[in-house]
Amino acid sequence: TDALSHGTHVTGILVAENNEIGMVGICPKAKVMPIKVLDDQGNGNINSVAQGIRWAADHGCDIITMSLGTPMKVEPVRESIIYAAKKGVVTFVSAGNAGKTKELFYPANYPETISVGAVDVNFKRADFSNTGENLDFMGPGVDIFSTVPENWYATLHGTSMATPFVVGVAALVLSYVKK
Repeated sequence: TDALSHGTHVTGILVAENNEIGMVGICPKAKVMPIKVLDDQGNGNINSVAQGIRWAADHGCDIITMSLGTPMKVEPVRESIIYAAKKGVVTFVSAGNAGKTKELFYPANYPETISVGAVDVNFKRADFSNTGENLDFMGPGVDIFSTVPENWYATLHGTSMATPFVVGVAALVLSYVKK
């Protein structure tokens, strides 16, 4: 799928409302602040990602979630994640879809993030899900049904799909704490 479908699918897992047709997100009353740092094909640059993180931290986000990664260190992104953490903003990042690896993709591999891998319906690690020492959580990531553009639904898989399940639970906990 293209990046637009990807982002809509991830967002639906988080906040899709009950329309009695498709599915309901983990935390449908949460607010999402969409910050586009990649183009419609999922390409971008490190500086755009770093600027997006800082913008989110400066404009009231409680949680940042990213479904992107690279096997190379991305220090400007790490610096922005640290900046966000100092402002009390937690960053969740998908682990990557390269399979059994020795390391997670960056920025998920940084200790300042909460990294998320994927499991299947039997709670087994999905074959595509990166592994590594810094993996924090696993979430459902195989055959996940959610929203896509043009008011429709699709089934996708990836650590990108697993991450909003974990973020959604964190958002629910945060909403309880902030009462």
